[in-house]
Amino acid sequence: SNSKSNLYALKAWGIMPFINGTLELGTEGTLTNNRQNYFMENEDFADDLPNNLTESDQTGLSVYASYARKWNHFSLNGGLRYEHVNFTYFANGVKADDTSKKYNNLFPSLSLSFQKGKLSVSLSYRPAGTSPSYWQLRSNMSYNNNYSYEGGNPKLQRNINHNYGLLLSYGDFLLDCTYRYKKDEIMLYQQHFANKPIILGSFMNHDRQSFSADFSYSPTIAIWKPSFTVGLFAQNMHYKGASYNSPMFTYMWKNLLTFPNAWTITFNVDGNSYG
Repeated sequence: SNSKSNLYALKAWGIMPFINGTLELGTEGTLTNNRQNYFMENEDFADDLPNNLTESDQTGLSVYASYARKWNHFSLNGGLRYEHVNFTYFANGVKADDTSKKYNNLFPSLSLSFQKGKLSVSLSYRPAGTSPSYWQLRSNMSYNNNYSYEGGNPKLQRNINHNYGLLLSYGDFLLDCTYRYKKDEIMLYQQHFANKPIILGSFMNHDRQSFSADFSYSPTIAIWKPSFTVGLFAQNMHYKGASYNSPMFTYMWKNLLTFPNAWTITFNVDGNSYG
């Protein structure tokens, strides 16, 4: 196999005062090209793993505006981002319309924070788009061993993540909660290959929701700074009639002992339940 990639990127931005805060305006552009040539030298596997030449061209353009302001014990950050992506895919020199894609996404974001004395509270919403890598998009399959092949999926769609967060702290206590909705998340999966005793590992898009919460207590006792954390991770995901919703509980106990002359000792324990 042989692979070659090129990337050109440009970013321009400016910041100015605006309504008792600051306003940032900017634009980003990217131009990428990727060429992958796969050649099967062993003729015994040429039928299952044929020669393959693919080329991908992608242009990306985004413009954004973000506003930040602080007053009294509050701080506000908000923004709006527009992204355009044009992805063109060629298989063996021919444009593949079913795997060429165009995306136009509008992402608003917002966070609001309050801090007074030992109390700090933050609420946030932040979406983001992630494109599959060229390695995940490759159309060839490669040989691992007699029982395992692996390959990409040129039909993968862009992944859109919606992240909602709550961060609450008071003194030595901290609560961190996050809810995520992942549209077309890129996942690794395995299946039988061509009714043969061979497993093929590849990638697919699948929606998933998840929720995580961590509660921590981190006091300071002379030279000893322990940290105790318990957490919960739960998700909502179904695939081919099966449910993958068993929650998982986590725990972590960290210890830091600080001595003169910059000597430190650490001792940590962590684990999780089945899930």
